[in-house]
Amino acid sequence: MGFGQSTIQQRLFVRAVGQAQSVFAGRLTVEDHTQMLVYQDARGHWVVIQAPTSLGWDDAQLAGFAAGVIVLHNARPGHG
Repeated sequence: MGFGQSTIQQRLFVRAVGQAQSVFAGRLTVEDHTQMLVYQDARGHWVVIQAPTSLGWDDAQLAGFAAGVIVLHNARPGHG
């Protein structure tokens, strides 16, 4: 199943950062055996979180994992 053929859902995720929380829009897709969450962080970086469906994570767990991801200042964009 190609990326364009996936079931795409728009969701709002609450991201906990210390005591503060921010809400960000993300696109959740499931392809074959992989869950993917694509979102733009507060600094404008596009982030793709991937997890195997065998973990059994629901949307909230995947978003919780994403909340812990920090894009460093020297990160390079992916290609492909």
